[in-house]
Amino acid sequence: MDKKLKERIADNDVPSLIFLFGEEEFLIEETARDIISNLIKDESDKFNYDVFDGDETDQSRIAEIASSFPMMSEKRVILLKRIKGLFSGRGSKKDLSSELGRYFKDPASSTTMVITGAPESIKGFNKVKHDPSKLAAKIKSVQFPYDVILQNSYWIEYPKIYESEMPSWVQQRVKHKGMDILPDAVDLLLAFTNPSLREIDNEIDKLKLYMGDTTHAITIKDVNSLSGAAREFTVFELTKAVGKRDIRSSMEILIKMQESSDQSILITTMLA
Repeated sequence: MDKKLKERIADNDVPSLIFLFGEEEFLIEETARDIISNLIKDESDKFNYDVFDGDETDQSRIAEIASSFPMMSEKRVILLKRIKGLFSGRGSKKDLSSELGRYFKDPASSTTMVITGAPESIKGFNKVKHDPSKLAAKIKSVQFPYDVILQNSYWIEYPKIYESEMPSWVQQRVKHKGMDILPDAVDLLLAFTNPSLREIDNEIDKLKLYMGDTTHAITIKDVNSLSGAAREFTVFELTKAVGKRDIRSSMEILIKMQESSDQSILITTMLA
């Protein structure tokens, strides 16, 4: 969740529509959870919280609940997932007359609706968000209902994070969780893990448990301790053997490592 939205929630100035979209599903899901947890704080709030799946719910039901006043609370909260399921095969302006079309154009001030699950083609808005004319033109080019939602919502785009950007993302993520990590440990962590933010975040959580109350920065040895490889057949022992020009030991370690799992990328990275 970005800083501005956090401040608005803290000031009780929560937008009526919050639209989360982009290519990084993990970050979208995480932000949606953060928003909901900040808005649904006690049992009475749960009476005013509904989750709808666009693949399983019709528009009229969602519009009806969204337009109704909350009970024993100032705000009704709705999480609308997989919105594209509601508008599959549609896109004409005549849909403005539909229940949700009218609602998106004039959302209820007593409801906060968090919307996720837009098509991946809805992207590139971060690049023009600081240029009002270009942003307006880009929004206009998008089909219904996303043009109306973008015009009337607080939106956050999560563009794809490429592998070249992942070291920086890992550093920020580790710091966000109250730790530090050395650059070579970042490289090793990424070498061990598939290029998926969800999987990388899981590994960072494991490292946090492993580190416990220690305050030193995460090292390559810390990362390696969670890799599951036997110590005598780790990439560290391989690099030592190569450095000593010990061909016999190098080949033995290499063969054993490859027998347990394909670690070609890890080996190449560490040797380089």
